[in-house]
Order: sequence, then structure tokens, then C-alpha cells
Amino acid sequence: MAGNSFALSSIRAARLSRTGMSRRRRKATTHRLAIGCRRYTISLPDSRLAGQVSVLRDFAEGQAMNITGGRRPSSDRPLLFTSRTLQVRHSNPAKNQETIQSTSAPRTRCMSHRKLTVLQILPALESGGVERGVLEVADALVAAGHRSLVVSDGGRMVAELINHGSEHFQMSIGRKSPLTLRHVPWLRKMMIDRQVDVIDIHSRMPGWMTWLAWKSLSAAHRPALISTLHGLHSTGFYSSVMCRGEHVVAVSDTVRDYVRRNYKFVTEDRLHLIHRGVDGHEYPRGFQPDESWKTDFFTQFPSAKNQPLLTLAGRITRLKGHRDLLELLARLRDRGVAAHGLIVGGTDARKVAYADELNSLVASWDLSDRVTFCGHRFDLKQIYAISSIVLSLSSTPESFGRTVAEALSIGTPVVGYDHGGVAEILAAQFPAGAVEPGNLDSLSDTVASILLQSPVPSVNAFDKGTMLKKTLELYEMAADYVG
Repeated sequence: MAGNSFALSSIRAARLSRTGMSRRRRKATTHRLAIGCRRYTISLPDSRLAGQVSVLRDFAEGQAMNITGGRRPSSDRPLLFTSRTLQVRHSNPAKNQETIQSTSAPRTRCMSHRKLTVLQILPALESGGVERGVLEVADALVAAGHRSLVVSDGGRMVAELINHGSEHFQMSIGRKSPLTLRHVPWLRKMMIDRQVDVIDIHSRMPGWMTWLAWKSLSAAHRPALISTLHGLHSTGFYSSVMCRGEHVVAVSDTVRDYVRRNYKFVTEDRLHLIHRGVDGHEYPRGFQPDESWKTDFFTQFPSAKNQPLLTLAGRITRLKGHRDLLELLARLRDRGVAAHGLIVGGTDARKVAYADELNSLVASWDLSDRVTFCGHRFDLKQIYAISSIVLSLSSTPESFGRTVAEALSIGTPVVGYDHGGVAEILAAQFPAGAVEPGNLDSLSDTVASILLQSPVPSVNAFDKGTMLKKTLELYEMAADYVG
């Protein structure tokens, strides 16, 4: 139904009939009523159908009644109200003729103001753009008066999540192993016990566990299922779970095009474009760290002091382009261009061999005085601010590119490979920084030119507040249609 409609159904064993109810069933009948986006449970003593319809029509026009919050109607005989007409519908189509006119004006759709319980699920909360986005949405839910739950295998960011008012449940649901299936009953029980209204999955393996638990519930008791697609995964059955939600969120135009191209079963009304965003207050234009921070940082990393800094932020994985950064530094050195690379990001236990490979390249290319491995840091904003250029050199397209947006918001130029979500951000804020993926000649020329000219990026085009507003509106809308 349209947003200016409401539906009514009897949830009593005795059903409404076209002519009314028998005298032996004159006890109060309970109905579920939805007006626009709000749900109510209403008890009516009137045994006559016309009398019940009249009272419900009056309620729709603002009359107070005995109301409590309700759930989705499941009767096969709903009453439907559409702006001016209140119509009685029966399971027998031949009886769908009785209509009672209402004098109410058309109603506009409103968002629910009831308290929601929202569950977000992801593999872990160590670091990264996906993880930061989950925390931002969790904070927004708490600020709006909702209940925020997160399931992950834990990590550095859990303390921040809990300190801001969310609840965390540690469970290893991201491991790609048949043993992970043992957590499905636990997830199912959690959905029931915590009375979850909305679930938002952020990764494939946790997504499958969630989907299996969700499907095991009866349709009337399932929460709304949303999947937020952060990556351009290899296509196939395994990845398809990220498009099996009742609503699918694409974090960039690139991701939306990927879904349209590869998962045609996702209809347009289920696909929602919600760009990730950056808080301009958290990353203000012209920000600079205080002198004490600078003193501490350059004391810890003295070779970076008094150098033009080229920063590559992200976990130490082959896809992030660290080798390209090292080759860039070697080329700039050979051209006589002063520059020092900062590699900011932790090393996963499974990526130690790759980290050793990078260190071997640093030694063989004689770059030890031109690059610093900073490890995982919580002060990326300060590092962006002291950098001459922030780099994005991922070999595969990124879905969004949070580090790019954050650095540009501060006003630090970004040079990045021109594909995926990074291409969208650079096109909107700093086109001069776009480089053909893998073209090291173009990369060297662009970096040398920007170091010489110091161009200024345009203002932030991807706002965190807009992202959070759209996300919460989607949660509320999805919960209203379920609840």
C-alpha cells in the first residue's frame, strides 16, 4: 500500500464477516492497525462490522483509543484505508464490494518513532573502513534512542563501541569453515531473545550464518534483513548472500553498478544508494595537530622529519599497493625529488610473509631512509594533516575509499588509481589526483607535479551526517514494513 494507507486485520480466532459477527462472539475483538508507518493494537467491543469500521475510521482521523504497539497483520481478511476510502476486503474476492467513505485528508508517510533494536554483524572490529562505518552507525542509533547490538569476533574497536552505548557479543562467525555453521542456532536464539527489529550484515560469511538463522524463523517473526555491500566481491553463489537481504545498500555508484550488472534479481526498489561519508567537524578543513603531537611523532619516526610525506594508509595486504609505493619512492629519488613514504597499517598474522617481502624490497632498493612502517595507528587524522600527499594505490577497485575522503576533507591532496569508489571521490573533489591504475610513469609524474604546485582540493562532497540520516531512515522504514 501507499504511505497514506492503513491495513487492519483480526487476530482473533473468530473472523469478521461481511454482515457482522454472531451474537455469541460479542466479546471485544483485537485488531492490528497500521496508519502510514505506525502500527497499533486496538480492542473494540462493537460486534457489528459497520460499527467496527466506523470506529476505526474515526481513529484514523485522530480519535483517541486504547492503543499499544503491534506487529505485522497476518489475517487473510484485512480492511484497507487509502486516503478517502475505507474498504472491507475478504478472502472471497466476490465479497470485496462494501465501501465506506471517509472524510480524512490524504496522509503523508512518516518515519517510525518507536525504539528499534538493530543488530549489525561483521567478522571483527580490528580496523578498517567497514569497521569504522559500523561504529558510526551504532553511535547514531544510540543517539537516536534506539538499541544498538553488534556481533563480531572482537578487536581493538570494541571498547569504543561499548563506551558509546552499544552492546557487543563476541562470536567467531567470520571464519570460512563448515564449523562456523554451529553458530546458526545461537544467532537464531539471539534474534528471538533480543527482539531484534532490523539486521544489517556487512560481510559474506557472517551474512550466510545470519541468513540461515533468519530463514529458520517463521515469516511473521523475522526481523527486517538488510545487507550493506562494501566490496566488489568475486561473483557467484557465495557472494550472492550480500544481495539476499530484503534491502541492499550500495555504498557508492560503483557498488550499485556492480549489483545491477551481476545480481539482476535485486529489484530497484530493494537497492539503495547510500554513499559512505566523512564528518566535516571531525575532519575540518585546514586541521593541524598540536606541537606536542608533532614532537612525539617525529621523535618516534625521526627519518620522516622535515620531509614531504607520502602516506599510504591501510592494512598490510597485497591489494593495497605497497609495492607500487616503494617503486614510486625509488623513481622520485632517481629524479631528485625529495619524498618520504609513510606506510600506516597493521600486519595481520596471515600476512607476515608479505610484510617480510616488502622489507626485503626496501633493503634491495636502498629505501630504508625513504620509507617508514608506522604500524597500526589511532591518529590517522593527524598523519593526514602533516602529509604532503595521501595515496590510494589499490590494485582492485575499492567500493568507496574512506581514507581518500578523510584526507580530502582536511585539505590534503590525494593521488589515487582512477577506478572504483576512489575514482568517484576524486572526480568530485580532486580530479588532478586521478591516475591510470598501475601506470607508474603517470603516478610519478602526478606526484612530482602536486609536490611542486600544492593544489587545494574542493570541499567535502560526501557527508557523514547525510549517510547516517539515510541509513537510519532505511532501518526505520524496513522495520515499519515488517513490524
